[in-house]
Amino acid sequence: MEANIHGSPSFAYLDIELAPGESVIAESDAMATMAAGLEMRAQLNGGLFSGLCKKLLGKESLFISEFTAKKGPGEIGIASSSTGDIEHVYLDSETIYLQNSGYVASSPGVELNTKWQGLMKGFFSGEGLFLIKCSGKGDLFFSVEGLVTRFHDRGRLWIQTRQVPSFATWIRPFRRVQKSNK
Repeated sequence: MEANIHGSPSFAYLDIELAPGESVIAESDAMATMAAGLEMRAQLNGGLFSGLCKKLLGKESLFISEFTAKKGPGEIGIASSSTGDIEHVYLDSETIYLQNSGYVASSPGVELNTKWQGLMKGFFSGEGLFLIKCSGKGDLFFSVEGLVTRFHDRGRLWIQTRQVPSFATWIRPFRRVQKSNK
């Protein structure tokens, strides 16, 4: 697997070239482009119970997708669900915990699970009740989301993103709410 990150730091996306027989695992809505020779297979994210808990109580998808180069080499483009950068980490029999929107993609040797971070910490952190536990051996890509630019004064702000439903879910806690005068 050869991976290249483009568009950093604000609108990063990932190009992965797979050799015949190689696979990559990605968040269910992260695939932006895919070569014709790749085969896609959806699977439960961390098992049925774990996946349902994440879907109901967190922000992660119930499914993840596995892309395999079946008919020769192939390329896939993967985009994070929100604006920001993408980091590449190689796990060598290690464990890393990610916030619930930090996972983008990984090689099949990386095992994904959930980790309960506690009711109080999960509720007040704004990041959900679960963390993503990534362990094993292989490539791991996670988004480094956050505010890229700070604006002052009045005016109209246009934001570009690749996944509108995912971006709307991510930005919802930060929106202003006007109180009605009843």
